[in-house]
Amino acid sequence: MTVRGVSESGSVTCQVLGVDGAVMTLGTFDLVDGSGSWSAPGPAGLAQDTGVRLIDANGEVVASAPFI
Repeated sequence: MTVRGVSESGSVTCQVLGVDGAVMTLGTFDLVDGSGSWSAPGPAGLAQDTGVRLIDANGEVVASAPFI
């Protein structure tokens, strides 16, 4: 994952969203001046997942994207 132009800096948590509403946390990484890169293995059953989101330390969504 590469993130650019987000209005946040600091630690964010990457979550995968399932079609059934389930949320799976993959891990955390840091954004510096709104940018950062990170990678992790995807969860099993990725074809059933709908997208990904980044959550800041306050629990707010700072970025999201659908899987297409």
